[in-house]
Amino acid sequence: MGKSPSGHLLQGREGLGAGIATFDGNIILTDSATQDRVYFSHKTTELHLASSLLLEGRWDNWGFLLSAAGPSMQQDGYSIQVTDISLNFGYRYVF
Repeated sequence: MGKSPSGHLLQGREGLGAGIATFDGNIILTDSATQDRVYFSHKTTELHLASSLLLEGRWDNWGFLLSAAGPSMQQDGYSIQVTDISLNFGYRYVF
């Protein structure tokens, strides 16, 4: 995939990263089926890997960008999955 002479582009990418999250405050998670509650306060997570996918396309001045990322982890006996999906459309005017 790559640029063609007519100004069209379609490309995909993948990435790998690592991160730590820290929060100050209280989080209460409620299971929708059993109504069980889990409480978290003032936490710092361990270092975890996260992957990402990106798809970009352009047709002359029009374009889009689709990205998805997020880690999956086990901590304190719980499975945690964070997902972020983003879709952007745009028009590029060069002057």
